Amino acid sequence: MVVLAGFLLAYPPLAIGETWLDPVEAAAPDYIKDHWARTPLIDFYRMGIFTEYPSEQELRTPVNRGKFVTLLGDAYGLKSDDSFKSFNDLMPGSEVNGWAGALHRIGAIGGYPDGTFKPERELSRAEVVVILMR
Repeated sequence: MVVLAGFLLAYPPLAIGETWLDPVEAAAPDYIKDHWARTPLIDFYRMGIFTEYPSEQELRTPVNRGKFVTLLGDAYGLKSDDSFKSFNDLMPGSEVNGWAGALHRIGAIGGYPDGTFKPERELSRAEVVVILMR
């Protein structure tokens, strides 16, 4: 009965032709509601991957490899592996190195033939697909 009461408070009866408004989606800023990636952004917020929505500027900024491994490692609930030292251009103990280590350990990412990770390099859509498919 308590669950039903909670549901009715969150979603009161509607008039004919009305639809319920998702409270998470309703709270999203207008620039998120009109963005091409609206659905995944709202889903990431709902799942707790984001604690706040990215700013309009952040949505226009390309994601680099370092930022992506940080987001992905956190999203999958992995434990950062700070001891990892396989990429020549990452310092042990750095945040990117820890997440790169965690994702490398499960086979999701690799580096370049010269032994680097290139964390500042812009991530291509093809690289995103390859990482997510692994």
